[in-house]
Amino acid sequence: PTSGPRKLPPDRTPSGRTPSGRTPSGAGKEALENFQLQTADSVTLAASYYAPSIKSNVKAPGAVLVHAPSGSKDQLDDVAKYLQRKGFGVIAFDARGHGASVTPECDFRTLDDKAKEALWTASVKDIQAATAFLREREEIHSNSLSLVGVGAGCGLAVRQALADDTVGAIVLITPSAENLGFNILTGLSELAGLPTLIVASKDDREQA
Repeated sequence: PTSGPRKLPPDRTPSGRTPSGRTPSGAGKEALENFQLQTADSVTLAASYYAPSIKSNVKAPGAVLVHAPSGSKDQLDDVAKYLQRKGFGVIAFDARGHGASVTPECDFRTLDDKAKEALWTASVKDIQAATAFLREREEIHSNSLSLVGVGAGCGLAVRQALADDTVGAIVLITPSAENLGFNILTGLSELAGLPTLIVASKDDREQA
């Protein structure tokens, strides 16, 4: 005898993604969504969205994670899942030339120092695309975004905070005072008053 339609296990349930790679409102709220993020200068990035795990009628805060040079979004998976459990909607992405965003024409690892600095500077467009993605989500409070940077990713986070009034807080993990052409101390002085958390090991505290 037939038993009716077979139900897929939760981890195999279709995500309900649209052709653009975004989950429609109300679909896949508990699942990790991997998709392609387009930047304003037409670069395609590999990205992951962690929808808020806490269901509420109140819009959730959003967080953007920025990995270090030569890193990838996968290295921030534990951080993303922690914030997700705390009620955040989180986006992590592989910056241009990194991780799954590497192309034959753009690979950070193969560049000389000058080209690496130029590519990392251009990656500010990547974080702009990530923040724009969160602001478009119905479940995210568009004026309550946090930026989390690691290493020189802290510089990108600070640059975005300087230009984006929707950023309400930044977290800087093992930042360097100056890296890949940006002086983070100058940027932080201009962000006086913005809630800022600096996380560093004992050995790194002096430079942080």
